[in-house]
This record gives sequence, structure tokens and C-alpha cells, in this order.
Amino acid sequence: MKKAILAVLALLSVTAAMAQVYLEPGQLYGVYHMYNFSPFEKVKVPSGYKLLSINHYGRHGARYQDSEDAYVRVLAPLADAHARNALTPLGESVFNRTEEFFELCRNHYGELTRKGWDQAITIAGNLYRAAPHSFWKKARITATSSFSKRCMMTMAAFCTGLASKDPGLDIYACTSRTLLDATNPGDEANVNYVATTPLPSPWDASYSSVLKSEVSREDAVSILLRLFKDRDAVMNHVKSPVNYCSALYNMIAGMGCVSDDLLIDDVFTEEELVRFYKAINYGFFEWSALKAQSCKPLLATILNEATADMASGQKTVRLKFGHDVNLLAIMHMMQVEELGIVPERLQDLSETWHCWMTPMAANLELFFYGNGKSILVLPYLNGEAVTFSGLEQVHGPFYRWEDVGSRIREILRRS
Repeated sequence: MKKAILAVLALLSVTAAMAQVYLEPGQLYGVYHMYNFSPFEKVKVPSGYKLLSINHYGRHGARYQDSEDAYVRVLAPLADAHARNALTPLGESVFNRTEEFFELCRNHYGELTRKGWDQAITIAGNLYRAAPHSFWKKARITATSSFSKRCMMTMAAFCTGLASKDPGLDIYACTSRTLLDATNPGDEANVNYVATTPLPSPWDASYSSVLKSEVSREDAVSILLRLFKDRDAVMNHVKSPVNYCSALYNMIAGMGCVSDDLLIDDVFTEEELVRFYKAINYGFFEWSALKAQSCKPLLATILNEATADMASGQKTVRLKFGHDVNLLAIMHMMQVEELGIVPERLQDLSETWHCWMTPMAANLELFFYGNGKSILVLPYLNGEAVTFSGLEQVHGPFYRWEDVGSRIREILRRS
């Protein structure tokens, strides 16, 4: 009996730990949560090995929402209800904050915010400190970004951050249709663009179906009754309560990108945020993992760059700037931590596959070390050493480049 009780307690402990993975503050906003600026974890380098190169892929920093509609579809029903005296005191407060927030964001749709600029500069400084000063003195640094303005500006901020540490660094930045394989291969402007077919959902699901399974119409009406005075007011102003609540969740999730003073954290309960997170987490699985085929050129670029750099002996830093779906796709294919796991049951997805691993300004680096005979790779995600599931580690958190390269080649061979 005692063993049975201990087993149950252990199971409950594991279950609680798994739930806590996505219940931490901020992570419930998925890819919109803010980067925590962890300095690059100090790892003891094996004796005789020297840093040869760094290969970096970074998501753009904090940004404004992509379109005016992201704000207006939340604001318009609130404004109409306000004019008709149909809002609760909380509804009036949310309306005022949303209206003020919209004015801050007007005409900046999709652009990098000041916070995003500062994020890139800070991360660049952390990266600089993670490598020996002697490495940077000899390194040739190249940078490229997707055609998105926020990615270009993130690249500019990152290079500015590096240059502030040493104005003498050799940095060359360029954006070109010929370089999109390295940042956003699925962009039709890419000269090498090849249309790919997404994989079907393992659970015959879609973002819309998962959202509706997590948040029922009555659930959404219950939430909206905190903002609107009665059920008639909800129905008169909101066409689809579920879709409206989803739009409100997405707008709230992105508010921290712009301002720390106008946050709306008094509408949803934590349990409700978990439900919206589960839906958006599935959405990013669909938009990245199921479309990972389109990101194979990015992995091929990393493989080719590393091969060339190891052959040349030139100390190099390769900086690439793109988007969350690209980063999630390559981490899924490379099986970074648990991102390669696809559970049998859809309801288990948020316990292993986490879109919050790519916050605003998320970054993945491969540090390459050599001793003249062999090459080791140390992978970092957001400043912390991470694992490649299924690959053998050597010398602590390091991997053999031959094993990592073999995994990439195997991924590229798959149809």
C-alpha cells in the first residue's frame, strides 16, 4: 500500500511539473511573451578545444500587431457598447485601455517596437560576452534577415549592439531575395522558392476546431458578461463570442510588446488563459511543424555554412533573423528538447510541444569548437544550453558535429 501511495504521489508530482511548464506567468501568451534576457549559460569547454564559429537564428523582437484589424475587431464592439451605456465598470476600463493602446499602435502595424529594438541590443551584448574577446577580434560577422521590416530592424539593432561592444568588429549585413533560404524560405520572393504541401494534422484538427473545443460559446459569453452589462448586450455587439474572446486574448498577449502601463490582466482567469493557450499552441504546431518541409532550405543553409566554415578555418559569426514559425519548424525537425515529440492524443500536445519556447526575440545558436581533430557543437536556446533528443552528448552538454550534421542530412533526405 505504501508503495502504491508513493507511486501515486510521484505521478501527481510529474503531472504538476508538466502542467507548470505552460502555467508560468507570461508563457500563457505563447509566442507573444517577453524574452527573459538570461545571459548565455557558462559551460566549461573541454580542454584543447577553441571556439571556431557561431551560427545564429533569431526571431524578430517585440512588435506591433500585424494589422489594424487586430485592434479594431476588439475595440469596435466596445466603443459601440460604450456609446449605448452597455458596458460594466470593468468593460469601461477595458474599453479605455484598448482605445489608448490603439492610439499608441495606429499606423505602426507589423513594425518593431522600441522594446524590440532594445531586446536585440541586449541579446547581442549577451552573445558578445558568451565568446572570448580574442574570438571576436578575428571573427568575420555576416547578417541577413527576411524581407519583413521588423526583422530588418532587429538585424540592425543586433549589429548595433555588437558594434557597441567593439566598434572595430568586421560586420556585414545584407537582405536579398538570394538569401531568403537562410531566413524565410517560404517567402515567394525567394529566388529558390519551391511550393510545399503541409502535412495533415495527426488528429484531423485545425486551429478553429481546437479553439472551439477548448472554449465553448457559453464559456465565451460568460467571459464577455464581465465586460457587457447583460446577455442581450453581448449578443447585440458581438457576432461570434468565441472569436471575439480569441481576438481579445491575442491583443492582450501582444500589449507587453508596446507598453507596460496599459496591460489588460483583469479579464481572463488563469484557467481560461490556459484554454486559449492550448488553442494557439496547436495553431503554431500547425503553422510550423506541419509546414516544416518549407524550412528545410534553412537547415541546409546551416549545414552548408558550417561545412564551409570548418574547412576554411576562418572564425565566423553567421546571424540570421526571421520568424517564430521558422524557428519552431527547425527546432521541431532537429528535435530540440521536446519539440520533436508528437503525442498520440491532441490533448497532450501542450505538455510536450511549447510555442512559448520562441518568445519575442527568441534565438537559437550553434557554437562550434575544434581541437584540430574533431568538432563539437554546443546548442543554445535563448541563452540556455539545450539538448537534441536522441543524440549522444559528449563532454557534458556538447555534441559531435558529425552526429548533428548527420541528423540534418537525414532530415533533408526525407520527402
